[in-house]
Amino acid sequence: MKKTLLIFPIMFLLVCQCFSQEMKFQEKINNEIYSVFKIKIAEYGDRTFSYYFVDTLDQNHFLHSFVKENSLVLDYLLQNQLEINQDSLNSLIDNKEKASKYFQSSLSSNTHLIENFILLASNYLQKEEQTPLYKDSVMVSDIAILAVRIFYPRAITEEGEVKTKVCVGINGLKDYGEKRNYLLEAFAFSVIFRPMKTKDFELYNEYKKVLNRIEKMNFSQDKEIELHRIQGAVWAILSESELLKKAINIEYEKKKSYLPFYVL
Repeated sequence: MKKTLLIFPIMFLLVCQCFSQEMKFQEKINNEIYSVFKIKIAEYGDRTFSYYFVDTLDQNHFLHSFVKENSLVLDYLLQNQLEINQDSLNSLIDNKEKASKYFQSSLSSNTHLIENFILLASNYLQKEEQTPLYKDSVMVSDIAILAVRIFYPRAITEEGEVKTKVCVGINGLKDYGEKRNYLLEAFAFSVIFRPMKTKDFELYNEYKKVLNRIEKMNFSQDKEIELHRIQGAVWAILSESELLKKAINIEYEKKKSYLPFYVL
């Protein structure tokens, strides 16, 4: 009986110690958020503007490999999850120091963005020794539905040509729903964009083939209505692509040890 009574205090102390170490580890990651997410004030002609970006870190930095391997995912989270008053930022654009401080203040108040950053980074850094945690399960088809919206038919010219945008910030996910899963979206974005960064346009070419077929249909005389119908048709067809599903599985295999979800 005495041995049993002794075990519980020891287990409690071990649990508390592990929790304390994890908190310190996450705090260390959190302290580097301004080193990863940054703002740049630039000039083009007589125009001054700002943009946010994911910075590269020194090779000796403990987050270097994580940021390098996940720059697309992090950039998507930054561009889409950061809530910032653009008018207030623009009013400070002539003062780089004040603009930078305002950006950092806005960043620190975006708790969901910071939580996603810490979750991914801590999972990545502990992926070898980390005990498996509960993860949500996601179907490949669910990710495909998100990924196709990165290919964004955004306008129809007077000549009837459909203009496409493939971009981290301008895509078909903006109005996808109120309860968006930004980590899933960011992963889906990396599925589409990573091959294009290495000059692999196989997925993009498949999108163009589908679009060319759809363009031949006369959906409406109203260009806005026609554009929406083209978007829906293209996304529906492309979401069934075996090439896309293969690309999702390839990207998942690279990241499955630290992603907070299983892909089935």
